[in-house]
Amino acid sequence: MNEGTVRKGPRVKRVQGFNKVSPQGVQDVASKYHWLRQVLGIFLCLTALALVAYFVADPVKRLLERPLASVMVEGDFYYISKERAMELLSAELNDDFLQLDLMHLKRVLESEPWVEHASLIRRWPDALEVKITEQQPIARWGKEGFLNQRGEIIRVPDISMLENLPLLEKIGNAV
Repeated sequence: MNEGTVRKGPRVKRVQGFNKVSPQGVQDVASKYHWLRQVLGIFLCLTALALVAYFVADPVKRLLERPLASVMVEGDFYYISKERAMELLSAELNDDFLQLDLMHLKRVLESEPWVEHASLIRRWPDALEVKITEQQPIARWGKEGFLNQRGEIIRVPDISMLENLPLLEKIGNAV
C-alpha cells in the first residue's frame, strides 16, 4: 500500500470508552482473578482433608488405642519364679498396647537381682512378649549373695537354693 492510499472497506465501530481492543485485555481480566481460583482450590482441598480426618479419625483411634490382651513370659526359671516376674510386670501394666513404656518395664524386671537380662516385644494386635534370662551363679559369696559367670557380686536376700555351690568369703581387707 502506498502512503497516499486509504484503505477502503467497512469501518469497525468501537464501543464507547474502549479505544483499543486486544487479547491482552482478556488476559488481564483472567489474571486478575487467578489468585481467587488458587485460594478457592486450597480452601476446597483443606475442607476435603478435614472431612476425611473427621470420619476416619475415630476408627483409627479405636484401632490404635487397644488394650493389652495378653502377656507371654518366657525363659528358664530356676531362681526367680514365673509368678514373681508376672507380679513385677502387672504392677506396671496400665496403658494401652502402643503406649506401653517398654524401657521402663525392662528396667523394672532387671532391677530384680536374679534377672540378668529382659527383652520385651509388642506382638500386634494386643500382646506383649517378655523373655527373661536369669543370672548364672557360679559360687556363693558369703551369706549375702553370689558371684555370677562374669565375676560380679549379686546380692540376694535368700541364698539357700545355692547350697550346692562353693562358698567364697572375704578375708580381712581383701576383696
